[in-house]
Amino acid sequence: MATITERIKQFLNDILENRQLEKVQKDASAIQGMRNPSETIQMAAVKNDGLAIQYISKPSEAVKMAAVQSNGYAIEFISNPTEEMKIEAVKNNAYSIIEMEEPTPSVCKIALEKMYGRPINVAMVEPTELAKKTQILLNNLVGLKFEYRTVYQTYGKAAEEDPLQMSIQEKKDKFRTEMEEKYPSMFQNKTQSTQKDHNTTNLKEQELYSSETKILIGDISSKKEITNLRIKDKITGKTEPLNSNGIRLLDQPSECIEKILSGKKVEFTTNSGKGYLTGLCKTPLGWGLTIGKQIQSSTDSSATL
Repeated sequence: MATITERIKQFLNDILENRQLEKVQKDASAIQGMRNPSETIQMAAVKNDGLAIQYISKPSEAVKMAAVQSNGYAIEFISNPTEEMKIEAVKNNAYSIIEMEEPTPSVCKIALEKMYGRPINVAMVEPTELAKKTQILLNNLVGLKFEYRTVYQTYGKAAEEDPLQMSIQEKKDKFRTEMEEKYPSMFQNKTQSTQKDHNTTNLKEQELYSSETKILIGDISSKKEITNLRIKDKITGKTEPLNSNGIRLLDQPSECIEKILSGKKVEFTTNSGKGYLTGLCKTPLGWGLTIGKQIQSSTDSSATL
């Protein structure tokens, strides 16, 4: 049975921990001024902001994992992170791969799939080359964001289309082109590739939507699944692939799709409620959907990304 002195000490410790807990829940960085915070306090701090781990001496594995799940960039402040920690970091933020030493193919795959919004096959890519080029790509994209942020703050967004998104798309298209020249199946969904090679009779080409100048085409399977979206230019007769950049185009209202095919901008509203002008643009690999500048109120047909 605890003595009175021990119970008083425990009571005071509980009061102190509750106060510390309140502080780190409001401001995670407050932990840097605390002496020997308990794991409960450490966990609360990194869940509030993963970067708070830089102020924690000898954090446990559980605290490290919670930190990268809260903020992928926390990986920078973790010595010898495990593969699982790296994976959780890029799941939270693909750009956190920049802070890693020799990320594995599994980590690169997750980061690239978040960037391109589609399955990517890295099995045949030499690991060191994959790690280096993936980090260079994402580092370049981060640089673009800082560059254009300064431009926007100085001059505002004068162009109808967001030049940042266009520049990012150019970098992504260049990376894809270079990698596909050496590894042709890297951006090909293996399941879809097998289905096309061995079950082509189950796929039927279908014109889905049309405007005066363009036709949206897709392959429909026996299960009514639509894949391999592409655009046919009625003027040139040329058919090229469509990169939807993660936008669920076929989930949008018909009128929105037809307006995009006709060259108009359409307001798409994200799940967070923010509206963006989205349109169709030409890319080195065919066609792509681009998200333009954010708009404050709905002025056109709206859909959901």
